[in-house]
Amino acid sequence: MHNLERSCRAQLVIPASGAGIAPLSDAVARHIAQQYANFYDSIEVPEKPDAAWAAFKRMLERADPDFTN
Repeated sequence: MHNLERSCRAQLVIPASGAGIAPLSDAVARHIAQQYANFYDSIEVPEKPDAAWAAFKRMLERADPDFTN
């Protein structure tokens, strides 16, 4: 969730700053995606939900019980 928030923040801040965006090459994007996949595969436990994600969902359900509609 932390990485998602940072990515979203960057997508808002960069254009607002007037700076240009230098796109990544396909090779770099694939390499980074594979790094994330390898990391998450290494910490994932089959049949056990992600405790942090479950906590974020509970927070959202308390803040806005109707969010799924």
